[in-house]
Amino acid sequence: DCRDVIYLDYLEKGYTITGAYYAKLLENVRATIKEKRCGLLGWGPLLQQDNTPAYTSHVAVASARKCGFKILPYPP
Repeated sequence: DCRDVIYLDYLEKGYTITGAYYAKLLENVRATIKEKRCGLLGWGPLLQQDNTPAYTSHVAVASARKCGFKILPYPP
């Protein structure tokens, strides 16, 4: 967000981001947006991410859609 940081998450050293972890992270981001910027969810926040397997997994994409995020296509 242009005003300040909405959500910050640190992954413990030695762990890897998986689709399930990222899906849960998106749900946490949505809850934080709802708390801090409730009007933003009505606009359908845009989600810009790269094409790593954790982000493009079926679990993560389904969670992003369920949370109401619009996923921008990754440029070639």
